Amino acid sequence: MLVPYKLGKEVEWIELNMLCTGQPLSKASLITTSGQNEEDVDDWLAELEFRIQAMGPAIAPYRITNGRGVSTKTWADVPEYLLCVHYAYRGAADRTNGTKLFERISGFAIERFLSGQHIALGFPTGQSFNAQLDEIARVSWEPRHLQAPGKYKDDGVDVFAFKPFGDNRAANIYILMQCAAGIHWRNKGRINLGRWTNYIQWYHEQIILSMATTDVVDKAEWNHQASEYGLLFDRLRIYRCLYSHGPVETGLRDDVLRWCKSHSVAAA
Repeated sequence: MLVPYKLGKEVEWIELNMLCTGQPLSKASLITTSGQNEEDVDDWLAELEFRIQAMGPAIAPYRITNGRGVSTKTWADVPEYLLCVHYAYRGAADRTNGTKLFERISGFAIERFLSGQHIALGFPTGQSFNAQLDEIARVSWEPRHLQAPGKYKDDGVDVFAFKPFGDNRAANIYILMQCAAGIHWRNKGRINLGRWTNYIQWYHEQIILSMATTDVVDKAEWNHQASEYGLLFDRLRIYRCLYSHGPVETGLRDDVLRWCKSHSVAAA
């Protein structure tokens, strides 16, 4: 197999090998390569079945047939998903621009989910944080209030997504999203909504907090993490939003393909 077995990341290991090699993976080969027993491998295959349903069976990048994992897409068909699985498997301490690409991927996905718009915050946008807050106030028709301290580049928010009514009035749908490509996303602090409702005079009731992660949020911890971070956008939801509504934006796709060819497991 192209990608080595990794304890604790067994399902990501299977996904990466299917995406990057295009070869079917039998239960016997998984048992032999991993050194684990049949019951464990059955659990991994059951988790893959769950992921297929969550992503959408008609568009998922693989299927499970007679105990075998079979690719239905190449990694180049879904490079944004490959980037997510890569970081879930290896972590994000690679000093590349992949984490910023994940923020762009998340922004594009949440925009499609809302059928709305988004603004990416922080570096490298070419604007100060206060200039971006000015823009958020303008597009949302909400009053701008306090200036943010100069030390803040985004105050914990990577993507602002919104769905305006188009009537040039306030009180629209707003999402403040954190994006975490690394494996330690559960350690991130919550967005300080108290400060954000001072930067712009909008109300708590109008704002949805959100977390985007390259991980798959486990079913057993889903409710807890939702209570911590709000609207959860794990990579299964990102996949569904990215690929069920037409092609990915060309500039983003080209940049992600370039990254995958240079830095991901597909480059091996």
